[in-house]
Amino acid sequence: MIHILGLVAAVLGGLIALRFLLRYPEIALALFVAAYVLKGGINVGPLNLTVIMLIILILGFVLPVLVRKKRVQFRTTRADVWLWLFMIIWIGGILYSPRPTVGIATTFRILAITITPYFLTRIFLTQSQQVKRFLVTLFLSAVAVSLVFVVGAGVATSQNGRMIFLEANPIAEASLLAMGVLIAVIGTLEGVFRKRWMRWFSLGSVPLLVYGLLLTGSRAPLVSIVVAVVFYSAVIFRKRAVVVLVASFALVILGVGVVNFGIVPRSVVVRYNPSNWSTSVSVGNRSILYQSIWLETQQKPLLGLGTGSVHIAENIFLEVYANVGIVGLLCFLAFLYSVARHGVRYLARIYPHERGMTRGIGLLVLVVLVALFTDKQVGYALDMDKDLFIFLGLMLNAAYMGEADALHNRQRRLVA
Repeated sequence: MIHILGLVAAVLGGLIALRFLLRYPEIALALFVAAYVLKGGINVGPLNLTVIMLIILILGFVLPVLVRKKRVQFRTTRADVWLWLFMIIWIGGILYSPRPTVGIATTFRILAITITPYFLTRIFLTQSQQVKRFLVTLFLSAVAVSLVFVVGAGVATSQNGRMIFLEANPIAEASLLAMGVLIAVIGTLEGVFRKRWMRWFSLGSVPLLVYGLLLTGSRAPLVSIVVAVVFYSAVIFRKRAVVVLVASFALVILGVGVVNFGIVPRSVVVRYNPSNWSTSVSVGNRSILYQSIWLETQQKPLLGLGTGSVHIAENIFLEVYANVGIVGLLCFLAFLYSVARHGVRYLARIYPHERGMTRGIGLLVLVVLVALFTDKQVGYALDMDKDLFIFLGLMLNAAYMGEADALHNRQRRLVA
């Protein structure tokens, strides 16, 4: 009887959660980004949380359009065109790949996990409230992961100076925690978090997130935070640069303090010592990997070795170049250039005239994007860069966020 009641309660809870996520697919999108880490990296069959969240967010965004005939305003940009052209070249690379089966599987993963969320973001995630719910969910997910990670650090094992817990990839954990730190700090400074308790909670969670980040032993996300903070300071130099620099200095002191007092395991501390980087296992392996891929690709520099020839290059540009050559790399660079140009135009022409939460969200999206782009230079593979592509889509939408909010408010007044 107890098992039956438990099953009924689980089904009812699942249905309530499903209804909530279908109503707010932007929350499902954030959980989709964090799914790999939230589930501890264990993705087996129907229990694959990433796939479950992908299906839910697709239904949540698309069903209102099909059922309620919800109006969608989508503006195609040059970046979208370049991305489609790049994917056509990527798919074409399967034709001359020595491993076409692997190429098909890799292409399917990239289309499903990276490109689909990008275009869902571009088409549907256009209002500031939607983006705020997405960012807050990412932040809360990072806090939850950090809390579990810190509590479980006592039973975690160390491998190459990285704490391994719940079988999740520490690099993915670190990327999520880095996003959490930036959302907490800049979201508070830029007025994204309006309620006082939320501001205090976000700032209070920063030490927890930083400590969890240190435990992962991943250096690239820490570097990405520094780069993002410097970028943010440059943008708002005339306003709160001193506050940001003081906060950054306080974070450095916090990191040094927990390291020197032995709170962080010594095996993890060694990874953050710059004098050990040249002899680091990960740095050495990555150097060998880069050299071997580069030399192998020189045989076919124009079109590359073929899609699926190189899956894990640990650098997005090298992965693109190895698989689809200079032609594919130029298209990919054109896509990124279009987004970067859009971001510069946003800062120069739109950001100074934005007001309220919309202004803060736009800048926060750009800062997190800078951090993710820095982090992914030593990432794993394109099919794991879903967070980067979602924020690329958000950056393109930032210019129209104020207009989308105004249209939404007018529609609500008409209905009322």
